[in-house]
Amino acid sequence: MFMFYEVALIPMYLLIGVWGSGNKNYSAMKLTLMLMGGSAFLMLGLIGIYFHSAPEGQPLTMNILDIARNDAIPHSWQYVLFPLTFVGFGVLGAMFPFHTWSPDGHASAPTAVSMLHAGVLMKLGGYGCFRIAIYLMPFAANELAWIFLLLTGVSIVYGALSACVQTDLKYINAYSSVSHCGMVLFAILMFNTTAMTGAVLQMLSHGLMTALFFAGSERFRCRDDHLLRLVPAHRHLPPRAHHHGDHLDCRDGCLHPARCRQAAVW
Repeated sequence: MFMFYEVALIPMYLLIGVWGSGNKNYSAMKLTLMLMGGSAFLMLGLIGIYFHSAPEGQPLTMNILDIARNDAIPHSWQYVLFPLTFVGFGVLGAMFPFHTWSPDGHASAPTAVSMLHAGVLMKLGGYGCFRIAIYLMPFAANELAWIFLLLTGVSIVYGALSACVQTDLKYINAYSSVSHCGMVLFAILMFNTTAMTGAVLQMLSHGLMTALFFAGSERFRCRDDHLLRLVPAHRHLPPRAHHHGDHLDCRDGCLHPARCRQAAVW
């Protein structure tokens, strides 16, 4: 699992650093360093889980089901290993204050990469927190949940408020993703069936809607992400595009795709 976790991270540096735009080198390096830092915490947590995966005298295992069945991780070690694994996965889930790689990565990445970034990559964080940290160490998760509830609560509010004041479409979507992923982590820390089911549904819905937002907004086909520069788009309407009440009549002026795109935007 850890190997594939890392395999999913490494290509992001190349996809953003080579084919990105804007301050792409800074964004790619920031994303890589922060996620690798989270991976270091995660590796320590997984090594600790391995060495406490079975009762004394029995063979150690990396099988998740066997570790959960053995329930051999001492409570004292759970207090150490749970924060390491939850933070390690939480960095990828854009948990506050380790979220800053996500907005810059979104803004500099090509649209297709942003779709993968928000729709697939960030979901690994929520899945790991749910499947590894909480599932294998329920005692520490219950005792230390209040700390991470505070952090994820800040992620929800901070991400939402930050999205409200952005003028760049990609930053709007990036900060809203921070808020949505915060909701996922917040829900799984509630330790009840309804909240955890909602967290899984939120991961699915956020992955779909965020990817579709990036695909649909494709710079509004105006080659610009800045909202304030998109407002006067009506000045570039094709000659035969007219208003009739609430309807836009483009007729033959929109038969040419290049002319219809800007009319459709307005």
